[in-house]
Amino acid sequence: MIIYRLNYDPIALARIRISRNPHCRRVFDSQKTEKLVCGISLQNQHGTRELYQGPLKLTATFHFRIKKSNKKVKPGDPHFYKPDLDNVIKFLCDIANGILFHDDSRVSEIIANKVWTDGDGYTTFTIEEIK
Repeated sequence: MIIYRLNYDPIALARIRISRNPHCRRVFDSQKTEKLVCGISLQNQHGTRELYQGPLKLTATFHFRIKKSNKKVKPGDPHFYKPDLDNVIKFLCDIANGILFHDDSRVSEIIANKVWTDGDGYTTFTIEEIK
């Protein structure tokens, strides 16, 4: 089993915006750069292995850096502020599409948590094929 690691602060998936101009509909993806950078990191870690087939189990931990002003929390304590857990999971599944699996609809089980950490934020996760 591979433990994937994204050495970036966990990111929540932002909604894609569509222009209101009826003559020229344009789609704006404000996270295009972040998705590209994280996708390249995942591709480097996955290498030439085959894509995972469904059904899949995703186990993820999102590590958020402790702000200097927050003296009450310790590394490993639960993180219960924004961003929402479901939105950081959506971002993770979105960037893994086509790199780790064909489509995120193949993920049928998710175990995830958000915790505080010393230093910079990062994400660790594993993907297992359910037999």
